[in-house]
Amino acid sequence: MDAKEPFTAPSFSIHKERDSRTVVFILDVSKSMEGERLLLATTIIKLLLTQVLEDGVKVAIVIFNGEGRVVFPYSDSEETLELNSDETRSRAAESLTNLTAVGYTCIGQCFLILSHRHTLTAITLSPR
Repeated sequence: MDAKEPFTAPSFSIHKERDSRTVVFILDVSKSMEGERLLLATTIIKLLLTQVLEDGVKVAIVIFNGEGRVVFPYSDSEETLELNSDETRSRAAESLTNLTAVGYTCIGQCFLILSHRHTLTAITLSPR
C-alpha cells in the first residue's frame, strides 16, 4: 500500500493593478515641533519612504514654518518624483536630515503661496 501525502491546499494571491498614487508629506517645522516631535515625525516619514511605500508611488515633501518650501524633489521641473529605486528612496529620506524647528506656524498663507507656485509650474510644464 502506497503512503499518501497529506492534502495541501494550493496557494495563490490576487494582485490588483493600482492606478498611480501621489503622496505628499507636509511637515510642520515651526518652533512648536522642536525636539522629540520633529524627530518622531521625520523618523516616521523616513520609514514610510524607505520601507513601506511601494515602487511607483510619486512623492513630494513640503515643510513649513514662517514660510513653506518643497524639500523633495529638489528640481523645479518636477512636482513629484517616483519611488523606483533604493537611491531615490534614500534621497527622499535624506531631504529630511538636519531640519530645524524654528519660526511660527504659517499654514494658510504658506500653502496658498506654494499651491499657486505649483499651479503655475504645472501649467508651464504641461504639454500643449
